[in-house]
Amino acid sequence: MGSPALLRRHGVDLTEDAQGWTDRLRADGETVSCLAHDEDLIGMLGVSDAVRVGAETVVQQLRDLGVSRLILLTGDAQETAQVVADTLGITEVHTHALLEASPWAGTPLTSHWRPPTSHSPATTCTRSPPSWN
Repeated sequence: MGSPALLRRHGVDLTEDAQGWTDRLRADGETVSCLAHDEDLIGMLGVSDAVRVGAETVVQQLRDLGVSRLILLTGDAQETAQVVADTLGITEVHTHALLEASPWAGTPLTSHWRPPTSHSPATTCTRSPPSWN
């Protein structure tokens, strides 16, 4: 099970019909997962995340603070990410971002939003350090 690209790398051919379904699902903002047995495609699944409640407010607050460049960085396909970016009014999108080659791979990324004060930054993003053992 994996993305259409992953299955192709493992010798699974996506038919024209399957590629059409992939395109339609992504256009609706869904991430596409395919299921194969041996080298035969036997199923496809479209999964979508809802834009987090309050995300539009956070984007607006950032703009109100003078942040002019907002970037959506995701591991999803361009079409899927664009639906989310359009919803939030974000114009710069970078897709297919994978952390697997990074020493940070597998460590949780925690983002906390709090309204800015005169003594604190607008946002705090923290990441647990990787284990170097």
